[in-house]
Amino acid sequence: MKKSLFTLALVTLIQLSALHAQETYSASFVPEEWKVEAEKFEFTTYKGKAALYLENGVALHKEASLQDGIIEFDISFEDARRFMGIQFRKTDPINYEEFYVRPHQSGNPDASQYTPVFNGNAAWQLYHGEGHSAAYSYNFGEWIHVKLLISGNQMDIFINDMSQPFLYVHELKQERAEGAIS
Repeated sequence: MKKSLFTLALVTLIQLSALHAQETYSASFVPEEWKVEAEKFEFTTYKGKAALYLENGVALHKEASLQDGIIEFDISFEDARRFMGIQFRKTDPINYEEFYVRPHQSGNPDASQYTPVFNGNAAWQLYHGEGHSAAYSYNFGEWIHVKLLISGNQMDIFINDMSQPFLYVHELKQERAEGAIS
């Protein structure tokens, strides 16, 4: 079996913008900005963009934090059973909000999912369906732009150039607090 070089995900530029303010923060994919814990990772270039290749792990930005605002990032992955996304409002290593994609479910109602994580336990079994997961057909091996608009206890999620969110999370489950991004 031939193993693809990009078995999990590549992420490029994370852009954070605070709502109702002019603050914008752009993260670069350089080792000095990230704390990475993974089986395998590499700061690299993929399809013309600086990127982080990450396999079975997590990359925590050392300085970025957000309570309400916009998180934008690009991600690329292959058609395989994987779970990859972004954690935000991370108040400690085991409590945060999470949005992730499931390439192996592309086109199905649970191809994309929001879940809160409480004490290290993802609650996706309790929070699925409307307001928590949505269908999307992914283009594998290509950059996909993801935009999260987070305000209070709600979140809109857009992919690529959508003008309307494909997933509206009407109730984020974690307590509203500023937290890290990973």
